[in-house]
Amino acid sequence: MRGREGKTLDECWQGSPRAHLGTTVAGFPNLYMLLGPNTGLGHSSMVYMIESQVAYVIQALRETRRRGAAVSEVRADAVEGYNRALDGRMQNTVWTTGCSSWYLDDTGRNATLWPDWTFRFRRRASRFDASEYELRSASASASAAPVAVAVQA
Repeated sequence: MRGREGKTLDECWQGSPRAHLGTTVAGFPNLYMLLGPNTGLGHSSMVYMIESQVAYVIQALRETRRRGAAVSEVRADAVEGYNRALDGRMQNTVWTTGCSSWYLDDTGRNATLWPDWTFRFRRRASRFDASEYELRSASASASAAPVAVAVQA
């Protein structure tokens, strides 16, 4: 899978996966994934996270259609801001205070776990904020791919 500029997700992430709500990645129009970066749990049920993401994706698709757009792409600054806040919540957890584990990526960042209560993820994912996205017509982005949903195992 390649994004708008022809890069793969691996090339884009460079060893440290980041996404908006673990669901969308800047530069990858119409890509919605489930169980993406920072959605893993060390507690509770992953089904809860999946349900939260599915509801978010449905809202995104409905809003995209409502606006007559064919392309939905999260803005890079929205991804950066979300991950900056997420990394801040991750600080001083057992996962980032010197513990060596498979949760840490090649850069030493925990790109696997959600660092907070699951109800806070659901609350944030319960509202699709179109201002965090570029919604445009197909003619405005001739290279846009059809809507795709990827599930990471």
